Amino acid sequence: MRPSNDVPVRLWNLAQMAKSPAHYLYSLNAPDEPTTGMERGTAVHTLVLGKGKPVIAYPGKQRRGKEWEAFADQHTDKQILTGAEYSKARRMADSVLANADAVAVLKGQREETLYWKLLGRTCRGTPDAYLKGGHVTDLKTCPDASPGKFPFKAVRMGYAAQLSFYLTGVEVLFGDRPDAYIVAVEANPPYVCQVFKLTKNALETGTKQWRLWFERLLQCEAANHFPGYCESIVELDTATDEFHLDFGDESATEVETEAA
Repeated sequence: MRPSNDVPVRLWNLAQMAKSPAHYLYSLNAPDEPTTGMERGTAVHTLVLGKGKPVIAYPGKQRRGKEWEAFADQHTDKQILTGAEYSKARRMADSVLANADAVAVLKGQREETLYWKLLGRTCRGTPDAYLKGGHVTDLKTCPDASPGKFPFKAVRMGYAAQLSFYLTGVEVLFGDRPDAYIVAVEANPPYVCQVFKLTKNALETGTKQWRLWFERLLQCEAANHFPGYCESIVELDTATDEFHLDFGDESATEVETEAA
């Protein structure tokens, strides 16, 4: 299937190129199946930024059965969480709103979708907050917002590429390249909120990432070919000098079970 060049390039889809072009192609029409964590994250965004469907708590214990179905039918215009998840999302949002630095870098236009042209392709991005001449900011929920741990998650999740992609759109549209921030808030007590400012090096690294994905996308579109990982047989080797397995012992059973 050839994707339409009329479909704007989004960073979330583009980042699938880090896996393979086939993953990118699949992501364009992948079913939307949000996890509990994703739903909570969306609720935190709504409670902090004031955008999206209002968030309410379902008074029942489980989101299934006739009572749940009736409640959901009566509140189709709301985002519904369980009581426990709502309480957690509310506390996370309150932690963000109590952080003066977070409030400062979340000022401006919120969740405003931007469209810009790059190498003949339309691109699309929706930063959580943008203030002309000031900042581009994204709000992230996470298990650990500590300065010692969160940067590793940021690298793994491609957050620098995401912010750099947004900054490129802002620069193309407004001739402005402000500072980039991430507001990270933990999903567990005490729901600590930490603000991070991306360094020049982080943004340059992020730019290299998404540019590589973008160039590969253009090549795949030109050839109408979206391959998987490698288009040849790959050798599989093991470091036998450093690996030892006693068949039949408890650890071996665990390994075999996981592999199955």
